[in-house]
Amino acid sequence: MAIEFDGNDDTINLGSSAEINNIFSGGGSIAFWFLIHTRNNRALHKRGDPEAAGWMCQDLDTPGSSKTFRFYHDFSIDDGDWHCDVNSISLDTWHHMAITYNNDTTAAKPIFYLDGALNETVGSGPTGTASADAGEILFISPVVADTFDGQLEDIRMWDSIISSAQAAVLASGYRGPLGGEVGWWTLEDADGVTAWDGVAVSTGSAIIPDKSINSNVGTPQGGGTYRASRVPRMGIGIHE
Repeated sequence: MAIEFDGNDDTINLGSSAEINNIFSGGGSIAFWFLIHTRNNRALHKRGDPEAAGWMCQDLDTPGSSKTFRFYHDFSIDDGDWHCDVNSISLDTWHHMAITYNNDTTAAKPIFYLDGALNETVGSGPTGTASADAGEILFISPVVADTFDGQLEDIRMWDSIISSAQAAVLASGYRGPLGGEVGWWTLEDADGVTAWDGVAVSTGSAIIPDKSINSNVGTPQGGGTYRASRVPRMGIGIHE
C-alpha cells in the first residue's frame, strides 16, 4: 500500500520530536519509495516556513538538472545543494531512493543510492556551519512549496549512516526493520482504516503509525488517497 498526494494540499505532519531532529549531525540517512506524476515535488521537508533552517529532498526537472533527485541542506552562509545523475528518474515509475549525509564538514557530500545502486553526486558544497533543524516540523509532501504529486511508501530515517548493502536490501523490496530507525512510516497502514485502494485519507488525527522504537505518528492534513501500490516485495515486481 501507498499514499497518493495530489500536488496541491495533501501533506502529513510528523512533528519535531528530538529523535528526528538534526539526524545528519554526525551522519544520518533517509530512504523511501516514490512514484512521481510531475516534476519538482518535495518528498520530505524539514526546513520551516519561511524556509531557513534544515533540509529537504525533491525530484527536479529544470535545465541543467533534468529528471533527477535533489538533496538540499541549509548552512549559515552558502547552502549545500546536490542532485544525483541527470535523466535517472522516470515519471509514473516506482523508484527507491536512499541518501546518506554528514553535515559536520562542508567537504562532505551526500551519497545517493537510486534503486539500490550507488549514483553520481553533483552540486555545490556549502560554506559556514550547518543550520540546526530542531523545532522545525518534518513534513511528508510539504504545502510550503512544491507539494508532492505522486505516491510515497516506506519512509525511513536514521541518525547514522546506512551501508550500500543495506540500501540495496531496501531497494530489493525488504520490508522488515534494518535496525536503528529513528522514524519509520510505511504508509501501508493507518489506524482505523479497514478499506484501502481509492479511499480518502482522514485528516486532523494522528493515524499514520511510526514503526520505529519512537512514537512520531503522522497527522494527515489536506487529504490524500490510499493506493494499492506495485512496489516490489523482496525482488518480486507486481504488474498490471
